[in-house]
Amino acid sequence: TFLKPCFSQEIGAYKTRTSGDFNQTSTWEVWNGSSWNVAIQTPGASKDIYVDRAHTVRLLAPESVKNLFLFAGTGAGQKLNLNGFNLDIHGVLAAFSGNVPGIPRGAWNSQNWIGNSPSSTLTFKGQSRVIVEKASWSAQTTQSRFGVIFDPDSGQELTLLAPFKALSFRIRSGTLHQKNDLSISFSPCFTLSFNTETALYGAGPFGTFTVEAGATYSSECNAHLINRAASGNNPALLFDLQQDATLLLQGQSPRIEAATCILEGTLIFKSSQGPSTFLSSTFPLSSKPIQLRHLSLQGEEDLILPPELILQGNMVQAGQGQFQIASTHLRLSGTENQELRTSSLLLESLTLAKSSGTVTLGSDLSLSKNLTMVQGSIDFQGFNLTLNTSSTGDYHYQGGSWKRLGHLTYFGLPATLTASSSTFPFEDLANGGQRWLQLLGS
Repeated sequence: TFLKPCFSQEIGAYKTRTSGDFNQTSTWEVWNGSSWNVAIQTPGASKDIYVDRAHTVRLLAPESVKNLFLFAGTGAGQKLNLNGFNLDIHGVLAAFSGNVPGIPRGAWNSQNWIGNSPSSTLTFKGQSRVIVEKASWSAQTTQSRFGVIFDPDSGQELTLLAPFKALSFRIRSGTLHQKNDLSISFSPCFTLSFNTETALYGAGPFGTFTVEAGATYSSECNAHLINRAASGNNPALLFDLQQDATLLLQGQSPRIEAATCILEGTLIFKSSQGPSTFLSSTFPLSSKPIQLRHLSLQGEEDLILPPELILQGNMVQAGQGQFQIASTHLRLSGTENQELRTSSLLLESLTLAKSSGTVTLGSDLSLSKNLTMVQGSIDFQGFNLTLNTSSTGDYHYQGGSWKRLGHLTYFGLPATLTASSSTFPFEDLANGGQRWLQLLGS
């Protein structure tokens, strides 16, 4: 004996009796528990729908369903013509073969299966749940001509257990959780990717992924979270983490392949398998994600930062794991106040170039090579500053100030001291204002 997965229709579920418009009762039949009967009304948000075999359903207005099941057998053709409108889904999106309710199968159809324009969208609404299963979906729908919106209720989480392909993805609220496939040894990622029709959308980077303010994109991936197509190393056009949005990375080597990568929200690293590396990319046309606003490290594992990082917000160690930054040149920029709250700050180099705002430290700052002060203020809160511990770097002062510095230790003094290499911009704690100490000569 063996078990075989299958679907089972609910009483009140709808299936197509012919191709037609969604809002026409003649398009549908309804299951009464023992037989399919002619529909007397059209389906809504609490009803499952099955689009059968060679049938196509067209929307003439925005609509809602519970679970959406699409026939994926030979000769399926286009199943859903969204026609520029949106379809809300309160349950799962799944493909099937055989007679309704059928058995799960991957969404293999490479034709314009769902569509048919950038304004055509599927929106996942409602409570926490899995929205696509591995057995009943796939990324083989290379001509997916629709956008996807994730918009669950506040505080709810939508989970992906299969790859997904579309024209665009947008996380509007709640959390989208992207799983790793742990059923096979090398744990591939259930990647989010984009339409590959070059005749319509060109041969280069294409597809946008947006995480809006208040929403969270959570990923367990150790490889490509997002790309246009892994074959040909083709990246997405844009990954946009908007201000007050969150990207939670739980893999050890996360990669986003996008021609433009905007990180205006908060990046949180929380690996449970061992030390992780910073977000990266490998495709030739992908941008290197080195500029971000807020960075947080949670959990017990360390995070290895890249050779260069541009930070416009806070860097916070929230667990036992530490930032590995001994080979990193950190650039602090922007206009807002910043906090570096870590158990240690052992950097290779630091550049401070802030037009306004103060950087506040939570530990001693030690630099093995260079410190460049362009403009801006550092509040040491009584912690110490150690410069050029390797004696192979330089100190360059152009502007800016140091507040509440404990001790200054300067290694590898140059043979000739200049205004650039030996101007120390202390704040006068007793009287206020700055007291620049400058040493000149040999």
